[in-house]
Amino acid sequence: MSEIRKEIYIHQKTEDKLVLTEENKRETQAIKTVISSLKSSLNIENCALLFTLKLLRISGRDFKERLSIEIFNAEGESRGKIYCSPLSIESDLYQLREHGVLLSRSNIMTLTKLVENVYMDVECCKDDTVGDVDVESEIADILELVCKYIYEKEIKLVERKDGKYYDIPVNEFRGIFRETVYKNSSYSAIKKVLHSNDYIYYASNRADNTVADVGKVISIIGDAPDVEEILMKISSEAVMEGLDELGREIENDS
Repeated sequence: MSEIRKEIYIHQKTEDKLVLTEENKRETQAIKTVISSLKSSLNIENCALLFTLKLLRISGRDFKERLSIEIFNAEGESRGKIYCSPLSIESDLYQLREHGVLLSRSNIMTLTKLVENVYMDVECCKDDTVGDVDVESEIADILELVCKYIYEKEIKLVERKDGKYYDIPVNEFRGIFRETVYKNSSYSAIKKVLHSNDYIYYASNRADNTVADVGKVISIIGDAPDVEEILMKISSEAVMEGLDELGREIENDS
């Protein structure tokens, strides 16, 4: 993949105000060199660099784009990547919190505007492995991954006035897809397809609900027929697997 032409830097002034800037790259440089240069200039202004976000547009074989954002700490060490859909940049940027970048809502909005302003200046790279997965057509597989997580983590069915739900903390819900074929898919697209098929409860047009003593969660509708059926199937398979394992142990002991 090609080196990008623009990077976004976030640094903190002495009055604790986050300031977002963009830097043009005239030639390929190591990220630590870029950060070292910026830190030197900030020291003159008595500023402290918090972290760096490195942007890269990725176009898949379906010509749909994803925005890759890699996070670096003040020493230039990578702290992971997030992927944003151009359709939902603001909501997808909240994934930064999983990597220790706890931006306020107002700063997320500021960062969104900055990303949108520089988007067309960021070099676009082709990746034919991106775009193969259509989340709408893979709803059954996605739901099964969610149900498997509910079963394995022993998430209890909670009954509220408006229904029965399996509440999955937002950060954990994102993690369900991190090591799957959907790792580059838009998080918002996954939530949207689950909601459009009546598997997720939306409060005030948002999938992220706040539950007392738990925090922000994704509420899976517990009495949705497919959810109940898949959970029963997973439970039965686990029981059969346990019985098979017990049988092998008895056979080995005899």
